[in-house]
Amino acid sequence: MITVLTDEMIKMRSLIVKMIDEAYSLESGKMMFDSADLLEQFIEVSSPILIEGQEQLVSIHENSSGGGISLKPGNIIVNWKKLSYNLPDFVITISAVTGPSWVIPFVLLNVIKMLYGVASLTLEADHATCLLALWEYNRGDTAIKESNGLLIINQFRAKNNQKPLSRAGFRKILDELESIKCVKIGHDGIILVEEIRIKYLKERSI
Repeated sequence: MITVLTDEMIKMRSLIVKMIDEAYSLESGKMMFDSADLLEQFIEVSSPILIEGQEQLVSIHENSSGGGISLKPGNIIVNWKKLSYNLPDFVITISAVTGPSWVIPFVLLNVIKMLYGVASLTLEADHATCLLALWEYNRGDTAIKESNGLLIINQFRAKNNQKPLSRAGFRKILDELESIKCVKIGHDGIILVEEIRIKYLKERSI
């Protein structure tokens, strides 16, 4: 028998809405958009699945005679490529939205950090501007040389009246973005990760 654990998905969606609220409160006391709308636009949540009585899929054995239960985790997916294409339309369609373009990526980065449980990492506006600038330039199609990446980001920051990043500051941000799997850093340069997939079985507290 296969049971789709829809209740767990609903609980997880509610938890993510709370995470969005909390992440936004780090930047501003006034919410510029509806958290549920942000979830609908940029985060996909699928249900865990419970499978009973299929020996070849067993992950938890009830006894030695066969049978058992298999749990297939649900997925939480943040699609950065979709965000890079749809962010301008999302901002335009929500009349209450004002403020810099990096606010929504900032919120999503903090939600990803909470889902991974990386409490020691502090994400700031600089992380969001770096990721947004790289996605606007590249759309994740090819690797970006690190020296070119710093130039791209400082041009983006200049247009938004922000101070340039140093090479050391940029490298630190890249390492921190890599720690939550939003970029990969290899011999060819910076590779943007299109989808962040986080598995879950049950809703948990933040």
